[in-house]
Amino acid sequence: MNSNNFERIRTALRCEQPDRVPLCELIVDHSIKERFLGKQFRPIVDLREEVTFWIKAKYDYVPLFFAGYNFPGIKSGWAEEHKGIITSLDEFNNYPWHIPRKDDYSILEKVKRYLPSSMKIISGTAGIFERVWQLMGFETFCKKIYSEPRLISKMFEEVGDIVFNVYKKLTQYSIVGALWISDDIACNSGPLVSPKIYREHLFPWWRKIAELCHKRDLPLLLHSDGNLYMLIDELLEIGINALHPIQPEAMDLAYLKKKYGKKLCLIGNVEVHKLSTSSPEEIRKIVTDRLKIGAPGGGYCLGSSNTITYYVKLENYIEMINACIELGKY
Repeated sequence: MNSNNFERIRTALRCEQPDRVPLCELIVDHSIKERFLGKQFRPIVDLREEVTFWIKAKYDYVPLFFAGYNFPGIKSGWAEEHKGIITSLDEFNNYPWHIPRKDDYSILEKVKRYLPSSMKIISGTAGIFERVWQLMGFETFCKKIYSEPRLISKMFEEVGDIVFNVYKKLTQYSIVGALWISDDIACNSGPLVSPKIYREHLFPWWRKIAELCHKRDLPLLLHSDGNLYMLIDELLEIGINALHPIQPEAMDLAYLKKKYGKKLCLIGNVEVHKLSTSSPEEIRKIVTDRLKIGAPGGGYCLGSSNTITYYVKLENYIEMINACIELGKY
């Protein structure tokens, strides 16, 4: 199999065994990419360099998450804990919902110029749950669940429809080989809110997205931090194929592999803080351990326990990549 080949990760996402364990990340910080390549470039604008990074770093895909993020009132990298910009039905009705519906998908045509034919795009958009509470403020969101359930319903209906239509459009591009839902719904101790809220308002949208994917034979990945034990059976029923990032602080890779390894691809599990503070030799030991647990029989992709942040040591990131390629062969 070629050095970069989407069939490798697709096989793993289907819980089958490829030639070696694939590498997989939701996000690699731009500063890490620049240091890895030894040059500066502008993300998204410099598509050639963006693709070059993922090729040289030995991934089998290029992640492009760009559409549907433009919700006025939500600042990148920051979320309102208390009071957001939608706290009433009047504010809901006056919100410019038409803006996040304006998406430009031309990048999916442009990237074809630089993407090898053996690779694909994994794409996705804003999380429905995250966008709802970020627009309302988490405290307000929790209060309105009980005091104004109609507003909560309308928020999920509107945001869900916007996000769903992004996925619907993405499935129409042959260059897209899989889709990724990124929506943090848990902390280390369990779900952020009652699972009843997810079942009523969120999971129906995820199920519709999964149906879209399965009609096109596209694997569907889910990113959510935290402890998801009590929800995994439902996620499988919904149609989720892969779970990322399996935080060691919240979930046990060995337990998940034993119980779900034949029907749920597991992704990640290398602690970000160890990538930031350990030595390359220690990282190789961690990778060896993760491969021993996750690799047998396929259905595992190696990566960080969240994302490759700006403070990750470059030498540790490179060691994680090299160790996976050297030790992850079947």
